[in-house]
Amino acid sequence: MARLGQVLREARQRKAYSFREIEQATGLWPEYIKALETEDFHGFASVAHVRSSLRLYARFLGLNVKHVFALWEEALAEQTSIRQETTATSISPLYAALIKGLLVCFAVLLFATGLVGGYRWLATRQSADATPPMIGPGETPGPPSARSTPSPTPYSPISSTAVPRYTITVTLDYQGHHLDVEERIDYANRTDESLQDVVLNVFPNHDPDVFTLNSLSLEFGAGPMVPNHTLEDMTLRVPLPQQLAPGQVATIFLDFALDLPYIDPTASFTTGTLGWSERAVDVGHWYPALAPFLPGEGWYTFSYHRVGDPYVMEEADYEIQIHAPDGVTVAGSGSEERDGNTWRYSMSQARSFAFAASDQYLTHSTEIDGITVISYHFPGHADAGVEVARVAAEALQTYGDQFGVRYPYLEYRVAEAEFAGGMEFSGLSFLGSLWYATYPGGVRCQLVSLLVHEVSHQWWYGLVGNDQVREPWLDEALATYSGLLFYKLWYPDDHQWAWEFEVLNYQPSGPINATIYDFDDQAAYMNAVYRHGALFLADLRNVMGDETFYAFLRDYCQSQRHTISATEDFFSVASRHTSHDLNPLLDEYFTSEEGEGQQ
Repeated sequence: MARLGQVLREARQRKAYSFREIEQATGLWPEYIKALETEDFHGFASVAHVRSSLRLYARFLGLNVKHVFALWEEALAEQTSIRQETTATSISPLYAALIKGLLVCFAVLLFATGLVGGYRWLATRQSADATPPMIGPGETPGPPSARSTPSPTPYSPISSTAVPRYTITVTLDYQGHHLDVEERIDYANRTDESLQDVVLNVFPNHDPDVFTLNSLSLEFGAGPMVPNHTLEDMTLRVPLPQQLAPGQVATIFLDFALDLPYIDPTASFTTGTLGWSERAVDVGHWYPALAPFLPGEGWYTFSYHRVGDPYVMEEADYEIQIHAPDGVTVAGSGSEERDGNTWRYSMSQARSFAFAASDQYLTHSTEIDGITVISYHFPGHADAGVEVARVAAEALQTYGDQFGVRYPYLEYRVAEAEFAGGMEFSGLSFLGSLWYATYPGGVRCQLVSLLVHEVSHQWWYGLVGNDQVREPWLDEALATYSGLLFYKLWYPDDHQWAWEFEVLNYQPSGPINATIYDFDDQAAYMNAVYRHGALFLADLRNVMGDETFYAFLRDYCQSQRHTISATEDFFSVASRHTSHDLNPLLDEYFTSEEGEGQQ
């Protein structure tokens, strides 16, 4: 019967994969691949680390995972047996020599044989004591500690100046509303400070019944280790065994599970973007993500809030694999490749990754300027699904022209989701099913108005990031105004209707620079930040003049892309385009009073 290492090695050789190709596709370092193929498990941090690596590698090679695990058990059993036999054979010569020495102590030759046996026994005992315990299926590793374990040769997966990289593998139990996830985060310290720890924001952990962290290990410095991490509320702190100097790279491995909550069809914002409904699962803001590191402040963490979007994300590269059941369609962020039931996505310099999945999705696609737009909709909503693809394509082209920066990806997806709102992610938007079901035709409707708002978030949130917790106006006011601009340019006869429908009918008021924590309900939040914010931008355009205002927007988008922009950056760019006194506008729309805006 073939051995584990032989099966893995021959499968790799048949497919002619290089170690680098496997590393890029799975996130497994070459040293770990070689360790699996030679059945040397001592360099792994924990039993979960071995199991997750084997599962990931077996799936990549197209092997049966259960069969591979059975071979692993056999390999461990054989190694344990050999170790026991070695110990037994090393001890018996000692006793034989001692007996011979007692019986015929006058025989020099036999006495010498006893000494040799004793030496062999001591040498073997020292070797056995130095051998780390084998980790096998079902065994429980010792208490977590920062003690390093033997490591393969250090390997730098990304450059010291690269953005973080997430490599994530998901196994989706669609009917059970459950996800098993293996995540690897490669983090290069791009700050000017040496770091004592790495901090992750774990958004789904605000609900104690959703997120389960099975294991966490760290590859840094001396080798793989299990750090004494802490998880409180949405903050996961991973202490480092030594300082992470500027330019150094650390890698975090996580194994976790998600039990998705039920999504109320009337839910909106955060309560509608992670969970299951009758016809789909929505998986947004679902994985532990690096907290932004702010100069002078350190790692930026925050508390969950049911109003607004309690998320702040820096850009990163993503490589995602999703294993879904038969008959389930996945709609994710980024460039997509499908191999049977495995869906692979990749994105560069993205703000987030999300996906939706359904056993009922139908699709319609169109192309514009080399961008493929794919609309995912439920049966009975074909007219709305086709309109979503068409209008989204128009909006992508419009915003690229108006803001001076092209949409950065080759694909954009919109997925129908069973909640009463919309939500933006890099390369993907969720739109509420209610608006599909009530679509009356034409563009004077909630479906189209909400869609063009969400599309604009690919610029105001995606390309130009901001603090959505403390300064949400920087993306939401701009997105609301951009949607109205779309109507002006594409459907001028409907422009006034759009202003009334989205803004004027609500008679908006309130400081636009309030934080999400300043609001107890969504209506007041949207009235101040979205709608009053759109009125501020309209008044700013009136002060600056159309030509100057749109030149300013292009400059702001171009100069602030790939950053987390702040209010001071917004007005710094504006000052390059106008000498008008903007204080009257600031007095009308902004406040700096504590508890009502910027802190």
